[in-house]
Amino acid sequence: ISPKAFSAAPTEAKCIHDPAACPSAIHVGRRFFMDVAEIRGVWYTIRDMTQEEIEAKLKDVIVSSLALEDVAAEDIQTDAPLFGDGLGLDSIDALELGMAVKKAFGVTFSSNPADNRKTFHSVKTLAEYIERQNKAK
Repeated sequence: ISPKAFSAAPTEAKCIHDPAACPSAIHVGRRFFMDVAEIRGVWYTIRDMTQEEIEAKLKDVIVSSLALEDVAAEDIQTDAPLFGDGLGLDSIDALELGMAVKKAFGVTFSSNPADNRKTFHSVKTLAEYIERQNKAK
């Protein structure tokens, strides 16, 4: 994995992140906000993540935030629709997922429902949106 890994979770009392090395993280006391993500136990700055790593994190967020008991992150197809015939999510799931993605990746979404339908079509389209938003910061 290409991004710089941190040695521990960002909520520890000792700051383990070097702001000079990665100015994208926002430090507030003992916590990091936005631009920091955990993928299977390793912490990364989101700006340094590849699209594949964002997709892996998104799959983890989908499973954990929606409490999908019968679905593992590895079972979610990257190009499959999240709603309807694909993963089968509904409008309530869309709201919960939107809040979880916003919290996990520090992105904002359009107030236009048509734009959001395109963004939330699949894990791939959502990862592309997150990547574009983080590059624009």
